[in-house]
Amino acid sequence: MSLTWYPDFCPGGAANGCEILISNDWNFVERYPRKCPHHAAVKALHVLDDQALFVVVLQSSRVKETARWVAKVQLGLDKEHPGVPYRVESNGNFIIGVDRETGTRMAGWPNAGANRTNLITAINNAVQQVTRPLGTSTLTVG
Repeated sequence: MSLTWYPDFCPGGAANGCEILISNDWNFVERYPRKCPHHAAVKALHVLDDQALFVVVLQSSRVKETARWVAKVQLGLDKEHPGVPYRVESNGNFIIGVDRETGTRMAGWPNAGANRTNLITAINNAVQQVTRPLGTSTLTVG
């Protein structure tokens, strides 16, 4: 039996996003019933097979979620808080702390000074620990 994953960060939204059938343990791709235009281009540009593309998509997700978790902890947000918003650029890269639809910063997001510097440093240090194969999305703090 396999799982179906619809990554929530394909550029262009869910209607054009990837649909990926994966093993129950999240280690192997079985097939892609649908690839978003961005991930299809990443596959072609970097000459990746389906498994290698799956790793890129999975690691991109880990980059995003690691950054969001660290930001949530650094900002002292309650565990029930829905998390730090993010926006996906047309090239597949992420900007965290920015609302996806409006492009506005999250309420209470640090604007300047030590808090912002500490936040960016903590996020960058955590994201550096995530394995990022060629094609993995990059991250900017908004």
